[in-house]
Amino acid sequence: MFVFGLYSQSKLSPDAGHILSGSSDGSAYVWQVNKPHADPIKLEGHEGEVTAVDWYVDCYYA
Repeated sequence: MFVFGLYSQSKLSPDAGHILSGSSDGSAYVWQVNKPHADPIKLEGHEGEVTAVDWYVDCYYA
């Protein structure tokens, strides 16, 4: 039996103002918590799906 599943990690920013998430389309996305209906910022350039994300705490870079 073969089971396929996508796992993509999400992280809340240290200031709790943004959510960063990986995606199977090779991008990461950043949402503003206080504007849930706004389009996210798309971070492109990965060669495969993005399954792990984290914040660089000193500067809040994803």
